[in-house]
Amino acid sequence: MEERRYSWQATGLTPLVMNNLDAAMAAQATGLRDPDAYWKDHYLDLCYKNDSGIYEIPIKMLRASLLETPRFLTIKPRGQRGVGWYKYFESVVQWELGAVIDVEAKRIFGWRAYVSSNGKKGGPKVPKTRPVFPLPWKAATIISVFDDLVTADVLQAACDAQGRKCGMGDARKLGYGRADIEVLAI
Repeated sequence: MEERRYSWQATGLTPLVMNNLDAAMAAQATGLRDPDAYWKDHYLDLCYKNDSGIYEIPIKMLRASLLETPRFLTIKPRGQRGVGWYKYFESVVQWELGAVIDVEAKRIFGWRAYVSSNGKKGGPKVPKTRPVFPLPWKAATIISVFDDLVTADVLQAACDAQGRKCGMGDARKLGYGRADIEVLAI
């Protein structure tokens, strides 16, 4: 069992929505008088960025969407009775970096969403502004796989489901963040 590396490249099919809660909490700590008015003008602060200030889809989002894919896969792990792909993807697929997004900052726009103010379903709704990466957008990163059971075909099938059925980013349950994903051996 040796490490195999793959190039992961996504081409957006629907716009990508982000909501960096760390940035939102930091801004709230400064004592905003009118958070709604502030975020209308500062929605770019809610984008995820790497240490170099480049927009990215963070590893936690990539991993979360990949871990939703086993329910869409028709192929099952060979010789592993009762064990699905979830445990394999969780333990042997590693993202080296967040996926760098190829979109200019001037193309990103703010989207007004009405969300629950208390985080509960059916609660009172308040307007929130979220940054949206419009089409066309592209993202790329590197994946490492540490088990021979997860072949290139299995990984490609999982990433197809990740991009087309699960999506990435915030608001993926609304159909945002869908992409066509290609996985190539390095």
